[in-house]
Amino acid sequence: MKRVLNIILIFLFPFILSAQNFEGGLTFGLVTYHGDLVSDLVEIKETKLSYGIVLRSVLADKFSVRANFLAATLSGRDSNSSDPGKVNRGFHFKTKIYEFSLMGEWNILGTSRSDKRGGLVGQKFTPYLFGGVGAVLFDPDVFEGTTQDPEGRDYTTLHVVIPTGVGFKMGLNERFVLSVELGGRTAFTDYLDGISKLGNPSKNDWYWMGNIIVTYTFGNPSYF
Repeated sequence: MKRVLNIILIFLFPFILSAQNFEGGLTFGLVTYHGDLVSDLVEIKETKLSYGIVLRSVLADKFSVRANFLAATLSGRDSNSSDPGKVNRGFHFKTKIYEFSLMGEWNILGTSRSDKRGGLVGQKFTPYLFGGVGAVLFDPDVFEGTTQDPEGRDYTTLHVVIPTGVGFKMGLNERFVLSVELGGRTAFTDYLDGISKLGNPSKNDWYWMGNIIVTYTFGNPSYF
């Protein structure tokens, strides 16, 4: 738990420094895993819910920085595959994940939407690109039939994660902002599912996310 709290403080530090003007809110969405225990790029049957907390600070008209804490469950099973070899192998897994990340957002159309008197003008929406770096904690329960952990537990469960993706944000009024985004994460490990040597050790595992974010603007409402 101490390690988790230290990670949270590291990612919140930039927002503590700029606390006079930031957005805070919640995120909800869907997440699905891609790795040794799925055959398709997106396995609909293994889609799970995700949720979390978002803090965002607008640094310039077209650039924002944000911190995320996200929690979700990843799962996969060979029985979903159309490959008879994988079906006969019979692996399946499930793990909770906790992601902490710091991202930059490029707001393509800009975010400022007020004049000098505070009246709403200009853009009320913008597409954006995001990317950043973070960490993911995981602890998979993996089974081969009834045998747990067929490869043992000789791997670390904390890894660097690189989130990237696209989104669309819209100012609902002076204070509330709605964002919708799609993105992917690689954790630079083949052990999100607890399987590597018995699967394909040359490829790392991924997970994909689609999120809805609702934030409230503190401080100056002239920011998007």
